[in-house]
Amino acid sequence: MAKQRQRSRSSSRRRKQQQQDKTTNRIMCGAGTIAILGIGGFLVWKYALGSPTNVEEFKDGVSDAGDYARRKWDELDLGNFTDVLDGLDGISFGDLFQEDP
Repeated sequence: MAKQRQRSRSSSRRRKQQQQDKTTNRIMCGAGTIAILGIGGFLVWKYALGSPTNVEEFKDGVSDAGDYARRKWDELDLGNFTDVLDGLDGISFGDLFQEDP
């Protein structure tokens, strides 16, 4: 009977410790997530939006960031991949696997 109580107490302690570990893990994950979001938000505010101090500056910053993204996207030519390997005529790709790096 005494051994059964001792087992019961040790298993109860183990469960409490596991519960504390889960709680600590959740707190650490939450704090890490908040830190990453906070740092990301600061970087967007500072560099993408130009450190706005009021709503009008924020709107202007969002508009400017959108325009910049559209211009950069339009500069990319994703439809033309015909000359991707241009200038690689003299290379024998089969020999690359036979040489020691």
